[in-house]
Amino acid sequence: MPPGKHNNFLIKEMNDGHKITNKTISQKTLTGLAELWKSQELCDVTISINHEEFSAHRLVLALNSDYFRAMFSAGFQESQTGRITMDNLRIDAVRRLVEYMYTGVLTVTKDNVQDLLVSADILQMSDIKKICCGFIEKEIDASNCLGIQEFAESFACTELQVKCIQLVKLRFPVVSRTEEFLALKTDALIRILQYEDLCLGFSGEAVVLDAIVSWLEHDPMSRIPDLPDILTNVRLQCIPDAHLRQFRNSAVVVENPAVRRVIENQLSSTGRIQDKRKAVTFIYSIGGYLQSRTGPLCPRLRSVERYDLRQNSWDNVENIPILASSVQAFNIYGRLFCTAFELTNSPQINPETEHAGFYEYDTLQNKWHDATECFSPEAVNVLHDCLRKSGAITLCPSSNKLYTVTEADVKCVHIELEDGDLACRRVETMPQIDFFQSESDCRSNYAAVVCLGNLYVLGGDERFSQMEIFPTAIMCMFDPTENKWVTRASMMEPRARFDAVEMNGYIYAVGGFNNRRLRSVERYDPRSNSWSYVTAMNKERSHLRAVVHDGKIFAMGGKSYSFRLGGARKVLNSCEVYDPTADAWTFTQPMKQARCMFGAVVL
Repeated sequence: MPPGKHNNFLIKEMNDGHKITNKTISQKTLTGLAELWKSQELCDVTISINHEEFSAHRLVLALNSDYFRAMFSAGFQESQTGRITMDNLRIDAVRRLVEYMYTGVLTVTKDNVQDLLVSADILQMSDIKKICCGFIEKEIDASNCLGIQEFAESFACTELQVKCIQLVKLRFPVVSRTEEFLALKTDALIRILQYEDLCLGFSGEAVVLDAIVSWLEHDPMSRIPDLPDILTNVRLQCIPDAHLRQFRNSAVVVENPAVRRVIENQLSSTGRIQDKRKAVTFIYSIGGYLQSRTGPLCPRLRSVERYDLRQNSWDNVENIPILASSVQAFNIYGRLFCTAFELTNSPQINPETEHAGFYEYDTLQNKWHDATECFSPEAVNVLHDCLRKSGAITLCPSSNKLYTVTEADVKCVHIELEDGDLACRRVETMPQIDFFQSESDCRSNYAAVVCLGNLYVLGGDERFSQMEIFPTAIMCMFDPTENKWVTRASMMEPRARFDAVEMNGYIYAVGGFNNRRLRSVERYDPRSNSWSYVTAMNKERSHLRAVVHDGKIFAMGGKSYSFRLGGARKVLNSCEVYDPTADAWTFTQPMKQARCMFGAVVL
C-alpha cells in the first residue's frame, strides 16, 4: 500500500521502509481475549472454588491482579500445575472479577458488594476494593453501622471504618436500640463507651446506662461478670439521681459486690469529678432570602452553611435541592431533617404552582436525600399545610414529637424508631387555641416552643385589615391534664417575626418586630409565670433564627437596619451569642451569606 491512511491503518514512509500503525489492534486483542475466555479456549490456568471450576489466561490474571502476578512469577506450585484452589472465596464473586479483567465491566449490587470486596482484597485489586467501599458507604445507617464497622476493620477499609464510627457517635441513642448493638461483644461495647464525643441527645449520659442495661438483658448469664469493667466507662456522676437510683436498686447491682464498688468509687466525694461527653457539634443555616423583600418572586437561597464551634468558622456544604420560600429544620435522633416549601407566583407560571418536600442531609456523604418516605401521607400533609399557612412548627427534644400550630388546628406528629429507622405515621389532633378565635382576620408570625415538656405559643401579628396589623404579647400553654389551652403571663412587649427557644428550663423571646425591629430579649420562668428582660442583643433583628448549644443562645441573620437609629432595611450575616452566666451578648464569626427567614438547627 502507498503511504497514508487506509481504513484502520496509518502508513508512514521511512528511509528504510514503511512504519505501519493500527489504532484498533489493542481493542481487537482485548476483544479477542474476552471471546476466548467466554468460549474457554486456549486457557492455561484453572480456578477451583469449592469443587466448581472455570479457566482463564494467566497473562490476563497477572496483569490485573498483584496476587496472581506474585503467584505466577515467584515459582509457587500453582504456576507449575496451572491449578489455583481458592475455597475461602465465593465463586460468583471471583468469576465476576475475572470477567472484569477481560471486559472492563463490573456490576456492583447490595447483594454482591461484600463478596466482591473480600475477593478484591485477597486478589489485591485495590481499585475495585475502593469502589466497593464507596458503594457500602452509601448504605450505612444506624441499623447496620456496627456490623459494617467490624467488616471494614477485618479488611483494612480505613475510610469505611471511620464513617461507621462517625455514625455511631452521631446517632448513639438510636444505634444503642438496634439488634447489632445488643449482639456486641464486651470489648467492642467498651470501645464505644470510651468515645469522648458520643452525641447522647436530650437525656445525656442516662442513655449510655440504659443501653448497657438493655445489652445485659440480652444475655445476662454471660455478660454480668463483665459489668464492673463496663461501668468504669460510664460517667455515673453525669446521670440524674432518680435515674441512677433506679439502677442501683436493681437486682444486678444489689447482688453484685464488684458492681457496687465501681459505682461507689465513681460517686464518692474523693473520686475524680467527671466531665460530660463533648460531642462534635455544628450549627447549620439552610436556605432563606438574601434581600429584605421576601415575597415568592424575591431572591432566595439554596446555599447551606455549617458552623464549626471548635474552629469558630463557617463552611459551605451541599445546597438544599429547592429554592424554598419557607424552611424548617430539625435534629431528630441525630439526623438533620428539613421540610421546605417553594411557592412560585408569576404571569409565566401557574400562580398555584408550588413544591413542598422533605429532605435529609447526610453528614457522612455531604448530600441531601428525599426523605418523604419517612413520613406518612397524613404527616406530610399536616406539616406542609402548616408551612403554607405561615404557622409555627417546633420539636420536643425529650419526646421527639413535632407540633404544628395554625389558626385552624394544632397537630402532634409522633416520631417512632423501628430498628434504627424513623417512622412518622401517627398524627394526633389537639384542641384549637382559644385566643386565636377573635375578631381579627388572622394571626401569623407567632412562635412555638416546648419547655419542661409543655407546648407554648406566643406573640405574633393580629390582623384586622390590610392596614391594621398589630403585634401581640399574649402567650398560652397547652395543659395536658385538662386537655386545653390556658393563658400564661404575656411578654413584656409585643413582638412578631421573632424566634423563641428553650434553655435551662426557661423560654427566651429573641428580637422580632413591634413598629420597629427589636434588640430586646426577654426570659420566661414557667415556675413563677413571669417574664423579665435580659441584656439586649447588639443588633436589631427580625426574621432571624436562634438556636441553643451548650447552654448558650446563638442568634443569626435576619432583617435589620443599615445603622443603629434606622436607615434602609438590611439583611444580616452577623451572629451573636448570649451567655446567661454573664448576661451578655458577644459577636461571633459571621455567616458567609447574609440571610433571613431561613432554617437553622444544631447537630
